[in-house]
Amino acid sequence: MKTLTIAAAVTAMSVSAAVAATTTIDFTDPASHYWTWGETFESDDGSVSVDVTAHTYDSDTKEIGSRVWLGQWQDYGLGTCSSAYRWRCTDDHRVDGYINNDLIKLSFGQDVTLTEIEFGSYSPATVKTDEIVGTERRCRWRRGKLRCYSRDVYGTETLYDNFDLFAGDPLEFLFVDDVAGSVDLGSGAATASMFGIGAPAWDDSFKIRSVTVEVNPVPLPASGLMLLAAVGGLAARRARKRA
Repeated sequence: MKTLTIAAAVTAMSVSAAVAATTTIDFTDPASHYWTWGETFESDDGSVSVDVTAHTYDSDTKEIGSRVWLGQWQDYGLGTCSSAYRWRCTDDHRVDGYINNDLIKLSFGQDVTLTEIEFGSYSPATVKTDEIVGTERRCRWRRGKLRCYSRDVYGTETLYDNFDLFAGDPLEFLFVDDVAGSVDLGSGAATASMFGIGAPAWDDSFKIRSVTVEVNPVPLPASGLMLLAAVGGLAARRARKRA
């Protein structure tokens, strides 16, 4: 019985060492400062911290530029200011491509897997497409007579802002995607100690409300596993002698 108990403990420790923990870092509460040169945030469970700074970047070459002001607003999240005059921000207070292409840099100090980004303060637009999806009949009175006619009905689509995703140290461009609420990166999830989230075009703008990461497990040293196995072996021998 003791042998089984120890073996089960060894198995449980091995499994727990192989499972990554998922945690979320919320940038909406509590509010820190209005404009700052950088800020440190902790995850909800206190297991991870991240240093956040704001920068400009070239949306064509994807080269990271100078450091700019970082803003954080309660209930809204992170924004940037890349243009100021006499201590007054003349730029959009969101991460945007107006005047400069803005980028938020997240430095974790350890490898994590970025799995989800929650955006806010973005403005999707609904536009008409060229696809005819049906017809409709409309009638109206004109000169005392009811005149009716049919017309084509066109489909619509929603156009979202875009964001550029970077990863690595130094930051390297990965891909561009739509800004749409909480974005699950899925197969695009990357593992690195540093990430960048930027606005690639002049009409792209958003704030970053939170990020969700998986913390890579710390593997149990081989010597530790060998020690546990040895303890299990001794227990087995003792059990056999008593039998």
